[in-house]
Amino acid sequence: MEAPLSLLLPFCVLWFGFSASVLAAQRPEPISAAAVPVVPPDVIDDATLLLRIEAACEVLRLKGELRTVASVRAAADGRTVAFASPPLRPEPLPLPRLRDLLLQSTVLVGVYYHCEECSGWHASASTGFAVARDGLVATCCHVLADDAEQQDSPAYAFVAGYDGQVFAVTECVAADASSDLAVLRCSASNLVPLPLRPGAMAGEPVYCLSNPDHLFATFTAGTIARRYLVRGPAPGTARPDGTAVPESAAEAGGVGDRHQALAAVGSDRGRVFLQVTCEFASGSSGAPVVDACGNVVGIAQSTASVAVDPEAEVLEIQMVVRTAVPTDALLQLRSR
Repeated sequence: MEAPLSLLLPFCVLWFGFSASVLAAQRPEPISAAAVPVVPPDVIDDATLLLRIEAACEVLRLKGELRTVASVRAAADGRTVAFASPPLRPEPLPLPRLRDLLLQSTVLVGVYYHCEECSGWHASASTGFAVARDGLVATCCHVLADDAEQQDSPAYAFVAGYDGQVFAVTECVAADASSDLAVLRCSASNLVPLPLRPGAMAGEPVYCLSNPDHLFATFTAGTIARRYLVRGPAPGTARPDGTAVPESAAEAGGVGDRHQALAAVGSDRGRVFLQVTCEFASGSSGAPVVDACGNVVGIAQSTASVAVDPEAEVLEIQMVVRTAVPTDALLQLRSR
């Protein structure tokens, strides 16, 4: 027997009200604008920046616009390139202003590669800086000496800004492996170059903006601790036989290596490098080391740890030696 409509109507109204209240209770509260964290303009969002770079690299890869690291670095050593540097800056800047200046000209120089573990594509970034408006970027040679040969898929070179914009590297236009320097050309057309100042002296205050371990745009301060000679390959790079060059006296491993270094004095006049105390680490290679005016006096190149006993099972690190290539070596890559 069917219930009269007059009896069903109150029940339906009650059921609808109950259902609506249950649904309202299950529906998530809208997030208010006040609950969303606001990132100030001077705050670096490392994770978001890396995701933007990887997404942009993938677009360029699918378009076929990226060049492999192997093809970029091929036959680059010994080449020079013509470029005009901006005039030297004569006046010291307040440190926040100096940091802002470096932020306009410093870039990420990286490798976009296929990960064998997760089958995805990732970006690994080091550092560089603009030396000419038309896409010329200085960095270290070893930034291009990646493990591309060990990958199933080729690895690609790229340059990126701190806004996440990515540019394809088209060519290595100049390089000097003995100084561990390279000048790349990328597809950017409106870079902000930094002035290049030779002749930096020990004792000068210096500053660096770099990307240590993907801690993007890290700004540090220090001094030039000393100028020193290196014979053979640049610190931290490989000898012709593939073995690593000792980066410090402690790592060199005893008197025998020092005797070998002394024996090489007659055949190798050596090259001057800078030891600096402004902090940088892996991922900083190619970063500008500047004076208080914002003129580049060196390029971050390598680090080496000094331990109490280098052969101990647990190393007791006493200090980290940070090496920069003097700007003089970069200017030697500039053809007239």
